[in-house]
Amino acid sequence: MQSWEEKILIKQEGIAEGKLEEKQELMRKLSNKFSIEQIAEMLEIDISEVENIIKELAK
Repeated sequence: MQSWEEKILIKQEGIAEGKLEEKQELMRKLSNKFSIEQIAEMLEIDISEVENIIKELAK
């Protein structure tokens, strides 16, 4: 792998990690005001995924 390819991969990983952190922050803020069911509906994801994320945030 060439150095330019490595730089692209590093950048892509950073973007993906940043998006995860943004989702977690959004979930934390929403969980203070809305039920798990409401959050799942708003974000169009499964209730179990919302529950898992909230459990991770509580650690």
